[in-house]
Amino acid sequence: MIPIKESRMGEGYTLSTGRRLQANLHIVGISPRNDELTDGYDGSFYDPWRGEWDKDFKPLTKEECAEVADYMISLWQGWKARHGE
Repeated sequence: MIPIKESRMGEGYTLSTGRRLQANLHIVGISPRNDELTDGYDGSFYDPWRGEWDKDFKPLTKEECAEVADYMISLWQGWKARHGE
């Protein structure tokens, strides 16, 4: 079971650590270079051009990164199962 919980209002996720990620429409993305984690459709948690996290966002721990990745992978696997080959 994936421990992440979605907010009811489409505003993000609560991790198993209790930390909340604000993500517009529950959208979390990653750049093809794996250097930018994005929130929603027009924001980012991490700005690779400045080399820093947004001023109000503390970097995710390794465990939190793994939790977010596992959750997003499970969503894509569900998408593939419904719409793939």
